[in-house]
Amino acid sequence: MKLNYFIRAFISLVILSISTQAMAGPMFRRLVRDYNIGKYEDQSFCYFNGAGELKGNNPQTKIRLASVTKLYTTYWALSTLGPNHQYETRFYIKDDQMHIVGANDPIFDDKKVFYLLSQFNEKGLKKLKKITFDKNLMVFPNKKNASENNSHTTKDYIRFLKTYFNTKTWSDSYYDEYLRLRRLAPQNHDEVELIEKPKFEAKKIELSENAPFDLDASDVTVYSIKSAPLYKYLKFLNIVSNNYIPEKIFDQLSKDENFNEFFERALGFPAEKIQLYTGSGLMTYDENDMRFDNFSTCEITITMIRELKKLIEANGLYIHDVVGVPGSDGGTFRRRRFSIPELTNAFVAKTGTLYHTVALSGMLATKIGLRYFGIFNQTEEIWSARKLQDEIIIQLFKDFQGPVKFPYRKQGFWPVEGPLETVREGSSEPVVAAEVM
Repeated sequence: MKLNYFIRAFISLVILSISTQAMAGPMFRRLVRDYNIGKYEDQSFCYFNGAGELKGNNPQTKIRLASVTKLYTTYWALSTLGPNHQYETRFYIKDDQMHIVGANDPIFDDKKVFYLLSQFNEKGLKKLKKITFDKNLMVFPNKKNASENNSHTTKDYIRFLKTYFNTKTWSDSYYDEYLRLRRLAPQNHDEVELIEKPKFEAKKIELSENAPFDLDASDVTVYSIKSAPLYKYLKFLNIVSNNYIPEKIFDQLSKDENFNEFFERALGFPAEKIQLYTGSGLMTYDENDMRFDNFSTCEITITMIRELKKLIEANGLYIHDVVGVPGSDGGTFRRRRFSIPELTNAFVAKTGTLYHTVALSGMLATKIGLRYFGIFNQTEEIWSARKLQDEIIIQLFKDFQGPVKFPYRKQGFWPVEGPLETVREGSSEPVVAAEVM
């Protein structure tokens, strides 16, 4: 009886293995032809089966990563900085002057600065003669909507800060945006509240690498604002596919270590198999206007995602804490056919679309286990490639006996961890305006 049971189980596994290969692989090849995607040799689809074996079509073909790059940046950041890393910006105040010491925080936007204004007002601070800041403060009001790697100059930062810290100059639409974010704040963070109408005036704002006073003096008051943990930043950028944030993180990481050395050490693949020019997946150009794209292979990509899952779980989190969940998180998944109730909360994925490239990679939770997958189409037929990928995802779930949903609910996001903290109270109180009209 036991022997018959094991024989039946073995036969079932063999049939399942055959059917999976018979459905997924040939289907991919057929759809490439039917949808006129392009040369079959330029297309790549791969996954790991239950035995951890690499399966698929052209899994080691060199492919452009597009925004799937963001998962590589995510893995590198988590490995190097840790998921709970926070960017701490400090504010040193003496009399009627404030010096800001930045932390290369890639999300210093409307939400953060509006909250800071509210917090300063609650502490009685409404007017300063001069504000200075160092080179590590990056201000980008439109960060949340960035589709490009926007670069700003010191003049831009000064202009942004002058608008923020002079509420009398706010237009009606600017104040309406403040009120909108004020309403949203409690929905996204339990500890974040903004006052109804902030008031602030700063007569002069400028960059200054040298603080205008001794920061360690006893008469200097010090405040601190900490960012949300890094893993929440990464989750946000992966959902909306923001380009500005991963570029700044990539630049920060690159100062201490070459990405080739890191990925070769972490994943065990030769350095020449992978090349990242940017942290977002955007292409770059040299002085001769020659284009360069991030590239890797499908095999390396799904290997990296498997390691990403191990890394994040070793830190007490789940892969859906850093990667988008189709059906729940919205973002770039909104109009994809796989964003259906039956598959909601059954996989994590990152999309990627760039000229000549449509990519999708992630992890499926199925009834016979987790399956890491990647689909990379190098084509100008964007919509056809997306249709192909959607059909492959649905078929993979069928091949692996259906989805298994994990407990997940979309989380709100706010780029601060909590209120403005008082690090040190100066022996002399900062100058406080009686009223700023």
